Amino acid sequence: MKQHLLSRKISADKLLMEAKVVPSGVAEVAKLQANEKFVYLRP
Repeated sequence: MKQHLLSRKISADKLLMEAKVVPSGVAEVAKLQANEKFVYLRP
């Protein structure tokens, strides 16, 4: 479990089934945009 979840006292079993814990959200978004044609839209 990642540090942010631990510091907020959130256990992994509380996440949605579809959720995936990754080391870096920023890196994951960049990877999805580059390799899988996802687009991040900021409201």
